[in-house]
Amino acid sequence: MAMLMIIIIMGIVAAGLLCVELFIPGFGVCGVLGLILLIASAALIALNVPFGIGLAVLELGAVGGGAAFFACRFFSSKQINSKLILHETLNMDNDGIGDLQHMIGKEGVSRTPLKPIGVVDFNGVSVEAASDGPYIAERQKVKVTAIEKRKIIVKQIN
Repeated sequence: MAMLMIIIIMGIVAAGLLCVELFIPGFGVCGVLGLILLIASAALIALNVPFGIGLAVLELGAVGGGAAFFACRFFSSKQINSKLILHETLNMDNDGIGDLQHMIGKEGVSRTPLKPIGVVDFNGVSVEAASDGPYIAERQKVKVTAIEKRKIIVKQIN
């Protein structure tokens, strides 16, 4: 009888630890301990109780099904749903980058080697740019020749 009480307490503590892991995600310590206790209680049921294997399967199914039901109810609430799911969409026409056509013809200095992509400084503003073909060394004067799919294309000025 004492063993049965220990098994029941282990199952309840395991379910509680799994619920704690659901609400307070962290390193997974509560979740791992909960799973270990759940498996240990199922093993003890299977070994010490008549028809224990059936009861162990029933325990695992009940805790697993309860956890799945609880998780679905918890994550479907509007408060949690609004924090986990992004509801805003990006418009392809206005994605926050803006029109880069004004950059064509501007001159700057390469801060890193462009092989073919690197960083170019335009009057104190550093942007990522691509070489129009050949390697461009660091600290070389460059000029914007084109804009292709939000990418600034530069060539070296002699």
